[in-house]
Amino acid sequence: MKKGLIGLAIITVLGIGGYFWYQNHQAEQNRLRKESYEAMIQMMVDAPREMAEMRAQQNKEAEERRQRIEAGTAKIEEINEVRKDGSRVFYTLVDGKREGDSFIWYKSGQKSVESIYKDGRKISYISFYDNEKNTKQGTIYSGPGYKEEEHRWDRDGNLIYQTYVSEKGPNDRKNNWVKGWYEDGSISSEIKYNPETDFVDRTEWYPNGQMKLFRSEGFSSGREAAITKTWYENGQQSLDEMNVGRFWKGWRKEWNKEGELIVDEIWSYGTIDREKHLGR
Repeated sequence: MKKGLIGLAIITVLGIGGYFWYQNHQAEQNRLRKESYEAMIQMMVDAPREMAEMRAQQNKEAEERRQRIEAGTAKIEEINEVRKDGSRVFYTLVDGKREGDSFIWYKSGQKSVESIYKDGRKISYISFYDNEKNTKQGTIYSGPGYKEEEHRWDRDGNLIYQTYVSEKGPNDRKNNWVKGWYEDGSISSEIKYNPETDFVDRTEWYPNGQMKLFRSEGFSSGREAAITKTWYENGQQSLDEMNVGRFWKGWRKEWNKEGELIVDEIWSYGTIDREKHLGR
């Protein structure tokens, strides 16, 4: 009945010719949508096989390259040049990919970077400051898999940053972590998995040791959820916020440095259910 009324309305507006054109147009649009959907499904079906084939080809090429290196038949080029900024670089290309030791020197002659490559992939990276002692600035060690460990130091040799990514990659929230320190050795920030809540917690501190930020992120009943709290350097809390889902659902409270509540809101699916503003 409803389709009949729609068809009658179209005939009234467009006429008989226009009606048949509309019917053909709709049929063509349906056909295109169906083809697009079927193509998308086919891509999803083919993706694992194509990925496996690509990895197999990459492994084959790497093995063939390794065999040429061992047999001494690979094409070897040594690059030793001075850049426009005055720094100097030295590395080796084997069949077009970096292999082995790689160096960069500052214009001053001090070492800037020392790296190691294998099959074109950087597996070790050490950087240095351009100072009298040429102190170490940072290190990155990669592999196997996505595993990566990074350290950074200040010019006086104090460790200020450390991060770890497991073999599973950056999405392995249970094993990956980040930690930072101030120059005096006191902790400045930390990101790590909390097994008690199954969330990832991020915490930051002021130089005086007072907590600056706490944010916990994860999933609650299959939906993204986050709790955020912040403080002023004097210890007074400045924010208390909780949200669940893509659209705001939770609460938000804000305080000024004197401890006065200036925002008190409750959100539900992207809109404010209740709000109370004080001192604004």
